Amino acid sequence: MSSWHGSRAPVALCGLFAACLLSLQGVSASAVTLPEAKGRFPSRPPAAEADWPAGKHPVIAKAVVIDGALTDDDLSHPTDGSRVDIWQIEGKRGELLLAEMRSGTLDSFLFVTTAANPLHVLDGDGDGGPRVGAGERDAALAYEFPEDGTYLLIANCRREDERGSYRLSVRIDPPLEIGETRAKACRFAVIAAIDDYPGRLQDLRGPTVDAELMRATLIQRYGFEEKNVLVLLDKRASRYNLLRAMREHLGRAGEDGVAVLYYSGHGVQLEENLGIQDPEENGVDEALYLADGQILLDDEIGYLASELTAGSILTVFDSCHSGGTNIGPAEQPLSKNVTTADVKGFLRLPARFDLPTEGGKAITGDFVGAPERQIFLAAAQADELAWTLPSWEQLDGRPASVFTVALWEELSREGNDSLEAAFERIQERTADFLAPINKFQEPALLGGERRSQPVADLIGR
Repeated sequence: MSSWHGSRAPVALCGLFAACLLSLQGVSASAVTLPEAKGRFPSRPPAAEADWPAGKHPVIAKAVVIDGALTDDDLSHPTDGSRVDIWQIEGKRGELLLAEMRSGTLDSFLFVTTAANPLHVLDGDGDGGPRVGAGERDAALAYEFPEDGTYLLIANCRREDERGSYRLSVRIDPPLEIGETRAKACRFAVIAAIDDYPGRLQDLRGPTVDAELMRATLIQRYGFEEKNVLVLLDKRASRYNLLRAMREHLGRAGEDGVAVLYYSGHGVQLEENLGIQDPEENGVDEALYLADGQILLDDEIGYLASELTAGSILTVFDSCHSGGTNIGPAEQPLSKNVTTADVKGFLRLPARFDLPTEGGKAITGDFVGAPERQIFLAAAQADELAWTLPSWEQLDGRPASVFTVALWEELSREGNDSLEAAFERIQERTADFLAPINKFQEPALLGGERRSQPVADLIGR
């Protein structure tokens, strides 16, 4: 497999954001612009023909099924000589491209690039995707367009000598819709979970099951209306959508309402402090690593939470930010950690961060352990890994994250114990789950005096 096919080093997943509970007053909510080169992680393929691929390409504008073939008459890719068919798409920001390539003769591969830089792969897949019922020789990808522009969808095969027919199914879904009705006393939740990351070796097993558990618990046990629980899975859990979801969806909860933000997926510890010059001991930022390859800083999450008007705000992160890597076969447990080196080539820093400014400059954050309205739950301490297990008996053999399963079991219990008492049991269950594999993680809770309140009073009916 050539380097163009995007092979990656093994990874794990991460991100405890102890600094994300941020209290800010008297500042404006504009964005901080960073120098263009600051903290960039460039991804460039080997030198190749600057004008490849020349000529015009068929346009895909709606759902379509294409029966095609890679033959001697098709274009070859300049880096490895493998044959390609190319289509052009005029993408709109927030639209979701879904494509699947099946073949009985080709070892299929799919890529999406920009027309301006066709050798820079934005996303690609060659094994059917983590949840597609296709064989390992088929390919499937989902890509959310980060901005309006002209994109290329490239059907390809792994080897230069492969020729054969294929069927390509393509669909373009509209941008995420978020309601605008404001309700003083309602409960709103955003659940974001990512198994399917750019490339293949950063993919996870468990977060989307975590999301299913949390959604069911909020609706069935705590009375959240289904329409008020917004779930962002895989490519829908992009930076653009998560920012919108926090502001536009969680922002609908009034002063007597509840806002819940839950995230399960990769986190990343950056190599410097890119956001507010906060007093973090390690001098660097932690961030959520999202499905579009972009990040959401701990500083941004704290600031966005401080803008919410809800009377009660619960933030839950099932991730960690230690520096190790660990991924293995499907039957093995996974830690939830990734480094910038692991995702180099896919990690994209935004041109601007959504942070407060004063006089056009970023301010220094006044970080406090537990603002009055906010409760923060994390899967692990700052120096620990968070783990997923490949099979749970209580989930019919499906994979899920250890902390989330412990949280789900506790939140599903009858009774009205205090948050603090419930959290102690969550810690115990987490340790029990990990003991057989000789692993350990200690969940964290920040919540001040609210720790003593019953869970149902904090987020329930």
